[in-house]
Amino acid sequence: MRQLVGTWECSYRGDDGTSSSTERDLILNDYWLELHINHGAMAGRFPAHQHEAWMSYDNTKKRWIEIHIGSRGSYGADVSYAPATSKQQRWVTEYPPPKAGDGYTIVDYQADRIVRHEYWEESGKPQTAVETCTRSSPH
Repeated sequence: MRQLVGTWECSYRGDDGTSSSTERDLILNDYWLELHINHGAMAGRFPAHQHEAWMSYDNTKKRWIEIHIGSRGSYGADVSYAPATSKQQRWVTEYPPPKAGDGYTIVDYQADRIVRHEYWEESGKPQTAVETCTRSSPH
């Protein structure tokens, strides 16, 4: 998790539009990665908003967990069963219980770059998006 600490500038491009965000990741008590994300507006979809998340590896259950809340009332928990040292993870929603079309996210972690590939359905139509984040400062 320590390799994720820093500030990241992200650009999002998907079937549903484009936006940008800034993500600041910190280590919290050597066990959790704390994420502070400021999302820019997406024309016709949603206004600018904030997102807070906490991510860690559960050694007992051998899975990653991310708990998140958003300034627009969103909340939830996502999981990935990738090994603790994996540079690629497949994330799915665990709570609230997933519904048809929720999809999944593949995340590739590189030295100074994070790439998220998202897949879901909207009104029965498959949707995709890619978010690329580049480290702008190490801490």
